[in-house]
Amino acid sequence: MGRSESYGGGYAGDIAKRSRSAFGVRVSFGPGTSGVRRLAHVLGAVLVVVAATPVIAAAEEATVAITDRLDPARVTVQPGTTVTWHNQSGAERRMRSRSGPEEFDSGNLEAGESFSFTFAVEGTYAYLDERDDGNEAYFGSVIVATDPGNEPPELPPVPGDGQVSIVNRTYQPRSIQIDTGGRVTWRNDDDRAHTVTASDRSWDSGVFDTGGAFSRVFATAGTYSYFCILHP
Repeated sequence: MGRSESYGGGYAGDIAKRSRSAFGVRVSFGPGTSGVRRLAHVLGAVLVVVAATPVIAAAEEATVAITDRLDPARVTVQPGTTVTWHNQSGAERRMRSRSGPEEFDSGNLEAGESFSFTFAVEGTYAYLDERDDGNEAYFGSVIVATDPGNEPPELPPVPGDGQVSIVNRTYQPRSIQIDTGGRVTWRNDDDRAHTVTASDRSWDSGVFDTGGAFSRVFATAGTYSYFCILHP
């Protein structure tokens, strides 16, 4: 039977600290792949909820805030524009290009530090935070085009809702993204009972048996890690 919830509870600790557990997973909201390393033996996951990505109009300067995500994750500028990243996340970050006409690398950015790069060559530059390269919340792109009408097509839209199957003591998929306000439904397709519990214990599905389901709406953008409290 399906069930919806609006209450709290969950697994304690972060994904890294659970690396000694039995099995693990992650869910993330937003464009790209979110920020928890996949564990080989922990039943856990991370959910990332991302707000709609704004596009910056052509300008001589543009800025990207690094918080619990890249804001904005997609920037469109004209050649010669300088883009500056401000690390407001409270943790060390490293913005590094993955592809594009030119390479850029911020090096290690401590909290409060900034990095700037001037984009002189037209093209699409994909980049990520090398310090959290499994987290889609820190995947970004800079599109440099003289004529904005010739820029590459938009990335596929993020799904409004998501579904996760619990099978063989794992969450499948291990990482998902949804829009702010989207609903995620977990279905227990395993041969034993499980839970879906936030790592900070702010919400919890309670125990549900084979064939049962649990749904939750995520109204706030962010990254949400979770695990099964019965199999920590």
